[in-house]
Amino acid sequence: MNYKINHGSDLLAIGLQGGLIGVGNGPGIIEPINYSLKNKIKCAVGIQGARCTNNGIRALIAAPTKFRDKGGKLIVVNPARICEEIIGYH
Repeated sequence: MNYKINHGSDLLAIGLQGGLIGVGNGPGIIEPINYSLKNKIKCAVGIQGARCTNNGIRALIAAPTKFRDKGGKLIVVNPARICEEIIGYH
């Protein structure tokens, strides 16, 4: 999995490509997401170039819950249709 992170003053944008395995690169994404949650900064995740795997699906299910628990909302941008169907994004 490859990723690109862009920090703005009011938005954290994360673009993912490749297999959403997340084992090796996961901490590099989780840290900015936690910062976003702590500082109430909006977060958008683009997964149009990503392939869903079991671990990736678990991460995509868990991430919106983390944001909702803190009173926020995670926006997933352009998910592959199969990912959208599996994880229930509409």
